[in-house]
Amino acid sequence: MSRRALDDRCLLGHIRDLHRQSRRAYGALKTWQVLRNRGVAGGKHRIARLRRQYGIEARRKRRFRNAVTHNLSLPPAPNLLQQRFSVARPNRIWAGDITYVPTRAGWLYLAIVMDLHSRRVVGWAIAKRVTQSLTHAALDMAIEQRRPGPGLVHHSDQGS
Repeated sequence: MSRRALDDRCLLGHIRDLHRQSRRAYGALKTWQVLRNRGVAGGKHRIARLRRQYGIEARRKRRFRNAVTHNLSLPPAPNLLQQRFSVARPNRIWAGDITYVPTRAGWLYLAIVMDLHSRRVVGWAIAKRVTQSLTHAALDMAIEQRRPGPGLVHHSDQGS
């Protein structure tokens, strides 16, 4: 083996040790910086080449987090509406949803409750975050204003 190949093998051992110690978190640049600080000779392109050649890759972090943990949520309620959106009388079926609105102060979230008979918004609430209290506030407003009798169906996509 050539001297260069022997040096590569030694450097590869240091790279693998650091990769294990960092719990596969370091990329080529961070690996080069740490090894340089420890006094191990090797250029950043050489370290990047060896990592690429031997399949040593950093674990990538997820870019986004899910807002709702589905494994902890309740099972979905039955769909009583079954895509029948025409209603003969008011206060029989309400539908609810959430949307976001851009403002100068940032994003605001708007929850609404709509009566499917009149297609009018009967309750609404605005908040900076999507929480259960946002949807409850919209539903509470609708109940307070309309005072529906028994048998009302409230339909939503069950996001919050």
